This record gives sequence, structure tokens and C-alpha cells, in this order.
Amino acid sequence: MRLPMISVVVPVYKCLECLAELSLRTKSILEKNNLDYEIIFVDDNSPDLSWSRLKELCQENPKIKAVKLSRNFGQHVAISAGLSFTNGDWVVVMDCDLQDDPDEIINLYNA
Repeated sequence: MRLPMISVVVPVYKCLECLAELSLRTKSILEKNNLDYEIIFVDDNSPDLSWSRLKELCQENPKIKAVKLSRNFGQHVAISAGLSFTNGDWVVVMDCDLQDDPDEIINLYNA
């Protein structure tokens, strides 16, 4: 029996310093629980170097996708854009600043 895929959508704005840790922690908890996953980061035209870091993360992990919006549209549009790229059976939306603990994905999934 195939386990469902989980898509994690993350709108990104001014969060360069959190991206690597968020990616690593999300990957770790999902793989530890043997779940197939994808992480979709949506750069809402962030003025920092977030886009460059996201491209690096995509090269490091093929389960990461990055989308760059042409201008700053705001969090809700960034989330909607990310949702249009999901392939998962389950979708989780998380903020990029680690205010949401990636470990909670498992609690949501189990509920």
C-alpha cells in the first residue's frame, strides 16, 4: 500500500536566514516517518537573497520546488500560487519563519 504524498507549501518573504533550517527540519521529519513529500517554496518577490538560496536548495534536494512571483503579491496569493503546483494527496501550508514547527506536520497527518 502506497503512503500518501504530502505537499508542503511555504510562502517566502524576507526569510533568507530560515530557509535552510526549515528545509532540513521538514525533510528530516517527513523522511523519519517514511512519508513521500515535496516542498514548494513560493518567493513573493522577496527583496533579500531568498531566491538564490531557494535555487540552491532545489539543487540539493529534488523534492524541493521553487516558484518566483514577478512582484510582491502578498501571502495569500503566494499560497494560492504554491497550491497550484502541488502533487500531494495532503497539503500543509507553513510560514517560512519557523513559527510553525515542522514536527507538527506529523501530528496533523496522524489526526
